[in-house]
Amino acid sequence: MPEINIESIQSAVTGANKNPIGTDRGIDMNNVPTPEIIYTRALYLLIWAVGVIAVLVIVYSGFTYMTAGGDAEKAERAKKMLMGTVIGILIIIGSYMIYNSIIEGTQTGKISGEIVQQILREV
Repeated sequence: MPEINIESIQSAVTGANKNPIGTDRGIDMNNVPTPEIIYTRALYLLIWAVGVIAVLVIVYSGFTYMTAGGDAEKAERAKKMLMGTVIGILIIIGSYMIYNSIIEGTQTGKISGEIVQQILREV
């Protein structure tokens, strides 16, 4: 049972501490994620999904290579698939490292927003 005191009675009578709906449960603005947090979570989700897909493609290309049974064309296709997957993984890791360096640098003050904008204009 909630504790009843003068402050709770006054807030109930005056309507203080209430959001427009009339409940005591307002939106806690301290827990609303910033765009940076949303982008970072989306990036982590994307990296996770790409990692799962990469593992599946590596397993499939290995299976294809092993079951080629002397078919040079099938074995070559499996090698190309494996090599493309490895190159893709390296590109994803590299892009993550660049993104992380920029975000970390702007948060710590090592990189200013002007430098990032200048780099992005040159690219």
